[in-house]
Amino acid sequence: MKGVSIFIISLWLLTMPHYVSASSLFAVTKAQLQTTMITFLGEAADETGEFGVIDRETGVRV
Repeated sequence: MKGVSIFIISLWLLTMPHYVSASSLFAVTKAQLQTTMITFLGEAADETGEFGVIDRETGVRV
């Protein structure tokens, strides 16, 4: 379920700039988006606050 949520948020973030500019968003919407992004980044980072990726050739996290 978490993977699906991340996919939906990512898709939304990728398509959002094409339809809405930041100046047309309400302050509450901006705050909610900021909270969502901070939560995602906090959950995606490891215990030291770093982000890792998997090397596709070796399968090793770098």
